[in-house]
Amino acid sequence: MLTDPRPSHRLAGVWVVQRSLGVSLEPAVGMKWERVVGRIRWLADEDGDEAIRRRAGLVTHRVNAAMQGLGPRSSGVLSA
Repeated sequence: MLTDPRPSHRLAGVWVVQRSLGVSLEPAVGMKWERVVGRIRWLADEDGDEAIRRRAGLVTHRVNAAMQGLGPRSSGVLSA
């Protein structure tokens, strides 16, 4: 979904990743997430659709916070 040419499918893919992170962000820093997180970061920086860049940016921020030892409540990004 993250590589689909249709913006709505890429946005849905980012949503799936966001929901998969759950309350605990620990899975996001595991090796199996490396490719997914890389793709999300690319979407945040490079996608042509603003909604996708914005959502992917939120997910990227959340993953970065997890990697720095912060929880989802500490980052405050996805609570809105």
